[in-house]
Amino acid sequence: MITDNIRARQKQLDKYKSLATYLVENPTKSDEEYFTILLLDRYERGVLTKTETAKELAISEATIDRIRKTGAIKSKTVMGKIVFDIKEIAHYLADC
Repeated sequence: MITDNIRARQKQLDKYKSLATYLVENPTKSDEEYFTILLLDRYERGVLTKTETAKELAISEATIDRIRKTGAIKSKTVMGKIVFDIKEIAHYLADC
């Protein structure tokens, strides 16, 4: 079990090293592109739940709902759950 934890941590460290290398080698990327790459690397999928989005933006879920209602960040409903496209989150982060 300890070995599995060590392997998982090493895999995560390797991913962050490759991301850091990519960012250093591509300095012309916009903030939005950086945030998109970071979020895709972290979650390995294209959408986040409301809880995950709130965590990434360091705000409450109630604040997420207020922002969503103003149209500043667009959401979708998938199987009854509100989700946010990673590109929408990255766009919002880049504009903050």
